Order: sequence, then structure tokens, then C-alpha cells
Amino acid sequence: MKYYKILSVLIILTALANIGFSDEKAYNLDVNIMKYEPAPARPNSYIDVWLEISNQGNTEAKDVILKVEDRYPFSIDYGYEREYNLSSIPPLLSSVKKFHVKIDKNAVDGIYNLKVVYELKKEGFKVEKNLPIQIKNYESILSINEINTNGSLKIGKENKLKLILKNNANSQIKDISVTLNLDNTPIHTYKMTNKKNILTLESNQEATLLYDLMVEPDASPGVYGISFNIEYYDAEGNRVEDTQKSSLIIGEDPSILIEKANQNPLEKNKLQKIDLNIVNSGNSKVKYLKTYIDKANIRGGSLLSPESQYIGNIDSDDYETITLNILTTKENTLEIPISIEYMDELNQKHTLRKTITYTLYSKDDLTKMGVKEKSNTYLYVIILVLIIAGYYGFRKLRKNKRRKE
Repeated sequence: MKYYKILSVLIILTALANIGFSDEKAYNLDVNIMKYEPAPARPNSYIDVWLEISNQGNTEAKDVILKVEDRYPFSIDYGYEREYNLSSIPPLLSSVKKFHVKIDKNAVDGIYNLKVVYELKKEGFKVEKNLPIQIKNYESILSINEINTNGSLKIGKENKLKLILKNNANSQIKDISVTLNLDNTPIHTYKMTNKKNILTLESNQEATLLYDLMVEPDASPGVYGISFNIEYYDAEGNRVEDTQKSSLIIGEDPSILIEKANQNPLEKNKLQKIDLNIVNSGNSKVKYLKTYIDKANIRGGSLLSPESQYIGNIDSDDYETITLNILTTKENTLEIPISIEYMDELNQKHTLRKTITYTLYSKDDLTKMGVKEKSNTYLYVIILVLIIAGYYGFRKLRKNKRRKE
């Protein structure tokens, strides 16, 4: 009896051992990094990691979960896949999944372990594995030293962008690719692609790249963010990716005109009402516009209306009118110094100064010109005097006639 009990225990232990051995063989899963880019990784950037999970066992692995867990300096941003559910991995086959991983900005040079977990939930099988990733801080090996557009970009016109790169390393870099990213802007490359290539760049050497740009005709003035995606190989053969950001300004130089409104010739020594049109002939709106009359330097008249007038905003292809009350003098010319201050749509301040000149005419000149009718006042006075004189003469004559009778 005792012999049978011992035999039973041995059979059970053997069976359990075989079960454990069968499970190990059946689920011989492993995970490794196929590749990651860019390599080495850089602080405060992202890498794409391709993980390969393989089944080296003799049984199909079902409902496999593969995930990357956050652990300094690695993390996965919200919205990106951090876990994949694989319905099946057949024997002797594998599956590859990509993870978008963020590198902490404070990471220093070194090799860090990415924490990867794979499991079979239904089987209670779970493994954690650390996979090495190198992080190296490239201190501006290839830097952008200058971005020049010779002022703001003009709407509907061809513009030039000059980019100057410098190799700050102590050795040559090669196979340099620079891609200008203009996504989500009304700016486009013109008659060329947005990608430029440089074969090699020696230590401390600069390279100049030129882009032709065109701004959409209906673009709004403003500041637009752009970026340069830069790729190259360093002296050690490492492929380096970098993104450097900047901005471009779209704007039109305002065009403000001061024009005389329909005005009759001005008479000397008379209070005159003068209208001036402030015209925005540019493609963009102007704001906070004010006019100022230099009262002390007016020649040929005196200003009786306010020296300053606030207009505000003037849309493109529109105008506003200001009215001046001026008492002219006997001089032949009226000169009105006027200055206009305003801001463009980028809040840049502008000032326009101009002297508006009018010719002053006498009454006789205006009469000869047919602008002013000739006055008949003297004629009326003479006729009235003659009538009165005739009346009194007639009465006197009548009185004398009566006396004789």
C-alpha cells in the first residue's frame, strides 16, 4: 500500500514537470528591438522603435499583449499606441510593431533600458524585458545661423528665403538633407521642391540654401510658424535627425495716400472749408489712424478746426474724409503740413508726412475764371441814387412851379 502511494506521487510530479516543460516549449516568446530611429536618440525628442515579438515554440500563441511602459527617460504621449493586442502568433513566426517614444529633455548621455512587457492574459503568462537604447546629446552640430527673407513676405508675389547652415563639429558631416516644412501656412515653395541636399560640410564651414516662396493671394498678414527637418551623418557614421523651428512674417507695406477732395478754387481772405481724403490703396487694413495738422507752419492761412483728428481703421481700397476750417490770407498760396500716424496689421507703427498745397485767388480772378459771378452792387447803388435824386429833383421843380403861379 505504501509502495502504491509513493508511486502515485512520483507519477503526479512527473506529469507536472512535463506540463511545465510543455508550456515553456509551447510559449517560447521573446521580444527584441528590430531598430529605432533616429539612432542614437536625443533628449527632448522622439524616436520610433520597432519591436519584434517572436514565437519560437511549437504551439500557436493566442491573445498576446505587447506594450511599452513609461519609465524614465522614456514615455509615450497620449494619442499614440502604447499597447498592441495580437490575436495570434503562429509557431516559428513573429510580429513587428512600432512605438512612438518620447525622450525626456533632461536625459544625459548614456544607455537606458526601455521597459517592454509581453503577456498571455488567459494563460497567466507575463514577462518584463529591458531593451537598451542609446541617448546622445548633440550640441548643435549643424546649426542654422541665419534665416533671411529681406523683410516680410509679400502676398501674391515671389519671395526669396536664404538659409545659412554651419557645421559646428570638429569633423566633416555628410549626406545632409534639409526639408522646409510649410504645413498649415499659406506659403509654398515656387518652381522647386522644399528639400535641399548638401553632399559634405567640413568643420566650421557654412553652406547657403535658397528657396523661392510664393504666398497665396488671399493670405492674411501675420506670423506663421515653419520648421526645418535636418538629416545628416556624423563622422562616426551615425544618422542624426533634427528639427529646428522658426517663423516667417507675411505682410504688405501699407500704402496711404492723402488726396484733395473735389474742391472749388479757394478765395483769399475768406473762411474756407477744405476736405481731404485719407485713402488706403494697399492690400491690408491699417489701424488706429490719426491725423495731425502742423498749425504753426501753415502758410497762407490760419487753422480754426482741431489740429488732431482720430479716424481709426481703414480697410483696403477704402478711404475716410477729414474736414479743415481755414481762414485764408492775402497770399497767393496755402500750404498745409499734415502728418498721419497708424499701425499695420502686424502692429508696426508708420508715419506719413506731406504738405498739401492750394492756390489762392482774388475775387476778380475767380470772376474771370467764371467761378464767382460778377457783383452788380455798385450798379444797384448808382440806380438807387439816381432814383432818389430824380425824386427830389422832381419835387423841387414842382414846388417852384407852384410858387410862380
